[in-house]
Amino acid sequence: MNFEKFEILKGRLGSYLHANVFELDQLDDNLDLPANKDVREVFRSELQEAIQTGVLPRDEFRTLTGFTFDSDADYTRFLSEIYAYLFEDGEYPEF
Repeated sequence: MNFEKFEILKGRLGSYLHANVFELDQLDDNLDLPANKDVREVFRSELQEAIQTGVLPRDEFRTLTGFTFDSDADYTRFLSEIYAYLFEDGEYPEF
């Protein structure tokens, strides 16, 4: 499969993690579909890169999701909590 850089991440964030309709469990279910095996890996990789490098600025995240954060640290913590919930059996993120 061929995807534009961060197409999967941005699309899923905007569709499932909007401040008005936060559907993290539905995103998890979507990523777990057998047909989405490649999509899951791309999403995981892109989210990890966004956390590590800041390549998805919080202003762009706000545009996609409607969430605002007081600091880059709060934003990175939130992304890390989403990653942990989806891929490491972490706790449901606090926001």
